[in-house]
Amino acid sequence: MALVTGEVYRCGQCGCEITVTQGAAPGRGGEQNPTCCSGHPMTKVR
Repeated sequence: MALVTGEVYRCGQCGCEITVTQGAAPGRGGEQNPTCCSGHPMTKVR
């Protein structure tokens, strides 16, 4: 599923959070969870 505007992702290692401000267009990527600047995967919290 593509990134959707308003979703919040958090890094489980450092606690860094991001909020999606512009979702991915259908078929244009955005199917994977983001990666933190520390290199760890981020998980969706909202």
